[in-house]
Amino acid sequence: MTIGARIRQLRERNTLSQEKFGELCGVSKASVSQWEIGIATPPTDRLIALRKHLEFSFDWLIAGEVDNNFALTRPSIQKLLAVAQPLPDSAVAALTREGDFYTELISPEKLLNGTK
Repeated sequence: MTIGARIRQLRERNTLSQEKFGELCGVSKASVSQWEIGIATPPTDRLIALRKHLEFSFDWLIAGEVDNNFALTRPSIQKLLAVAQPLPDSAVAALTREGDFYTELISPEKLLNGTK
């Protein structure tokens, strides 16, 4: 998987449009598109700017190396846990099933192999 494919995966995992992703990086939608299709490579300073808004492993983004703790530290998981605490048990069970489904979709093995 290329860095462009991982950038797209990161953007989509955080449900961001190319325009919004570009705003977080301080670049245009066109720049994000060029990164994703491999025409250009993002400058390090833009990735550092992005890191202020999204949590991700630089090792994974740059080299495809999987950090086994990455899935557990993503902000969306933390938000899910915070929302689930005051809910009834049945709702928490439903959220847990949903979380398990998404965890399987983005498992480290699947990220490494580029499969969904």
